Amino acid sequence: MAVQDDSKYPVLTTLINEVQDLKEIYVGALNGSIETKNATELLNARDGKATLREKIDEIDNNISENQSSINDIELNISELNSNKANKNSKILYITDFPRIAAETDDTERIKRAVSNLNNGGVLVFPTNDYYLSNIIEIPYDNIILECNFSTFHWTNTVNISSNYQGMFYVTRKDFGTQTSITKYDNDLVQDRDSYSYVTLNNEIELQKGDFVVVNISTGSWAADWSDIKPTLNVLTRVIAYDSATKIATLENRSAYTLSGAGFTGNIKKANPVKNVTIRNMNFIDEVTEAQTTSRDSWVAAVSCEYAYNINLDNINSSKCKYPSIWLRYVNTASARNIRAYFAGATGAGNGYCMQVIYSTMINIDNVSGEDVNPIVDCSGSSFVRIKNVNHADKIGSCLLLHGQSEHDIYYEHCNVSQFYFGSGIADFPAVYKNIFINNCNFDDFRAERGINITITNSKFVLPSANARYAAGLTIDNCDITIMWANITDFALAKDWRNQLDTTNLYFKLINSRIKLKRHSKYDQTMNLYFGYNHLFMIKNCIIEVEDFSNTTCVFRIRKCDNIKLTDNILINTSFYYSSLNNNAFVEVARNKFILTMLNYSILNFNNIESIVGNSCVFMIKDNVFDAPGVSVKPRAVRATTLDGVNQTIIFKDNIYQNNITDGNIVTGANITKQVLNNLIRTDLGSVTANT
Repeated sequence: MAVQDDSKYPVLTTLINEVQDLKEIYVGALNGSIETKNATELLNARDGKATLREKIDEIDNNISENQSSINDIELNISELNSNKANKNSKILYITDFPRIAAETDDTERIKRAVSNLNNGGVLVFPTNDYYLSNIIEIPYDNIILECNFSTFHWTNTVNISSNYQGMFYVTRKDFGTQTSITKYDNDLVQDRDSYSYVTLNNEIELQKGDFVVVNISTGSWAADWSDIKPTLNVLTRVIAYDSATKIATLENRSAYTLSGAGFTGNIKKANPVKNVTIRNMNFIDEVTEAQTTSRDSWVAAVSCEYAYNINLDNINSSKCKYPSIWLRYVNTASARNIRAYFAGATGAGNGYCMQVIYSTMINIDNVSGEDVNPIVDCSGSSFVRIKNVNHADKIGSCLLLHGQSEHDIYYEHCNVSQFYFGSGIADFPAVYKNIFINNCNFDDFRAERGINITITNSKFVLPSANARYAAGLTIDNCDITIMWANITDFALAKDWRNQLDTTNLYFKLINSRIKLKRHSKYDQTMNLYFGYNHLFMIKNCIIEVEDFSNTTCVFRIRKCDNIKLTDNILINTSFYYSSLNNNAFVEVARNKFILTMLNYSILNFNNIESIVGNSCVFMIKDNVFDAPGVSVKPRAVRATTLDGVNQTIIFKDNIYQNNITDGNIVTGANITKQVLNNLIRTDLGSVTANT
């Protein structure tokens, strides 16, 4: 029994109470009502302290909450060790490796210096000119080349017999046993950035953190693009491996479905060179410009192949025939402040500033060039971010996708002559997916057969027949100039119709301003052809044809399911809807159609013709049609040759101003027509109801 608190003797009171507690616990332990091992817990509980069980529960909760962080830490242990090794490694100076007898340039002494960094370290080049006649291979981890803006002169004129070589060639071709892949699965997790799963034909020794090279083909593609045959070639890491099922979980995930009768694939363990930095370097190819035959004597300034965690910074090059920077089978790299000038030649495989082949997780920032083309080319690569790319005069420069199954490529703040997608040679399938262009300025856009292309906050020109066969094209908040003559097959998804889910077939032009220009005031109607999309949308845009006396533009839309033309200002522009699919729905709402041409008129702002699909609905409502000063009265709508059955045309709540007629809508047994509550305004002060 506890003693009542006595303020006169507080210490004595506390002591008596503690003795009483100990007595009760002791008696309980003797008679078995309390286990001795729980005595301390009881005392802690009486004092309001956390018991052991409560502490254990708290630890368990903390472990659960931080499990993902623990996994990340485990995955990056090797990288932390590499950074530690690099930090504690030695520093060498090229001046400690002089030329020896019979050496006429600096090639061999640089090789000797690099070989002394087999355990990692820094090689410093005091600012100077260095001359090389052969490549310098770098197969070691944790190396930094600090060039101090020295100039390296390439002087070789004989064959090197090496592919993808650079003057500095970062590579280690160290592979394990190869086995075939029987299945590739990227659908187990819906998130595009999640892992992929490959089933091996034969078991090979793999564990978490290993690097592997994966090569997958899905068959030969047809020249007419009648089928999609994507490929995968990548250096990636193993997240997990189940030897019982022979399923490897891989870090990289393709955006494509890789399956079908033509599926073949293989996987092999790799030991890539890791953690290499090359910075502050100038390169001049002194001789290759005159070499017109064999490519075996050509070099890049820097090439990296089968490599991980590469950093290139402040590299300038001139007169290269090969790309100045070459990345192939590279996983995780940063290339910043890259400049190339006066390519020895430009063309297929020649004169690039940078080429990124079969690589993933690449960041490219601040690239510029003059008389080089393309500036950056991606071939078969994924998850590449390219920003701040500029060309001195923008003429003849481009950002290129070869169409070798590239995906998830991001462009930002690029000022170039051209985006050229799917323009590779006939040996490539011209397939690419998930391309994002933001805040860019370019003079030409050519996109052959892309899937899911998004252009935002940009200013660009369409000079001719471009964007053909693009499936899934979104243009948002852009300033566009369209020039030349008829632009055929713009966003025409014809050849995709049987290859993709309809959700991938769309054209969206929103929140943008489009100006259509002709080369001459004597040019007449310009036709833009769209079609074979599930969704065709123009919303909240201003579209204006340059005010020549006889120039108009016709948007010709065919073979679509869902057409939405809403909330736009459309000047000297008309729309033709033809050959629509069954159950097509066309909504033309809340637009202002304006015709300003004095000597040439649009006969029909909306023309519905040759509709062979059944059960189509045309809803034209809440629009304003205006033709100030035009002598011939244009029609708001004209509908003819609706050959399908159960067609519906609803034309209501529109306003006509200045010479507009309500239109000519065909009647027939298969057509339901509703013309309701339209207002005809002969001038601003007079309104006549039309029902």
